[in-house]
Amino acid sequence: MYIFSYLLIEGLIDDMIACIARKSCPHYFVPEVNLFEGVPDDFLQTCGQKLIELRKTFPDRHLLQNARSDRWVQQQARRLRFDALRDFGAQ
Repeated sequence: MYIFSYLLIEGLIDDMIACIARKSCPHYFVPEVNLFEGVPDDFLQTCGQKLIELRKTFPDRHLLQNARSDRWVQQQARRLRFDALRDFGAQ
């Protein structure tokens, strides 16, 4: 569970850095709307720098992987698949 959470947060940080670099953050439901419209460039640059620093200091994926054994990860994946199948069959 920790590894999956880590990957999710890591991906969100990377996506936000990419949006800031493009100076474009499309609205989820109305993609032609840029949520960064009207935001000063220096503010975006400061936010981008802070996110890059956060990304550099974010825990190393290998350290997190070693915190839990491969067997534990496999058990969690099997449990999640079983739960999804069980829920699907109940509908």
